Amino acid sequence: MRIAQTVALVIFIIGIPLLVFSSAVRFVVNDLRLYHNGFLKYDIPSVTGIEINELDRAARELVQYFNSDDDFVRIVLKSGVSLYNEKEIVHLKDVKDLIQFDYRLQWIALAYVAGYAALALALRRKRALAGLGRAMTYGGGLTLALMGMLGVAMVVAFDRVFIAFHLIGFSNMLWVLDPATDRLIQMFPEGFFFDAALYLAGVTLGGALGVGVVGWGLKRLQRHAPIKEKGTAQ
Repeated sequence: MRIAQTVALVIFIIGIPLLVFSSAVRFVVNDLRLYHNGFLKYDIPSVTGIEINELDRAARELVQYFNSDDDFVRIVLKSGVSLYNEKEIVHLKDVKDLIQFDYRLQWIALAYVAGYAALALALRRKRALAGLGRAMTYGGGLTLALMGMLGVAMVVAFDRVFIAFHLIGFSNMLWVLDPATDRLIQMFPEGFFFDAALYLAGVTLGGALGVGVVGWGLKRLQRHAPIKEKGTAQ
């Protein structure tokens, strides 16, 4: 029984980084400000010959596609020409599959973390808040440590991390695009992804700190107002 409890606790602690990171990915992917600011920073209107308003519309439709049931994206410019070619469209389907995987991971992690917390409070009323708070601080600390290592890797060798991500995340080489002809890489150059990665790291770190603060608060709450054992007066 104690082994099962220990395993469940370890999974809970590991589940916190998964939940925080997958939630951060979802937030960043859907933040239209990231796209707009990137278009301006890297002067994408000049690179593509597409006006900023139309680029913003394309970004909105792309985000809508990532959250839709559509198999493939179809974004048409005012001129009536498709924004992306067939290779880019198929690659975006692969990107969407990764994003949808992240969404599923988020829900699974959320279900386990919330379920474990609820069960711990229901079955272990004595010191439940303190134990749960301690586990949350461990989970938050683990998230900070993992993001710290990843952050160092990105700063020191972002190119290698970026390529490794694509080699692991995709089963084909459709992500290898030509900046001279393919609008997808023109709209989202490597610098954009570096900025997005830093943004993602910041959101993740913020979430980890939030979890740690909540965990610390639960421990403090237990110390000042311990929960009664079952069968005792309320």
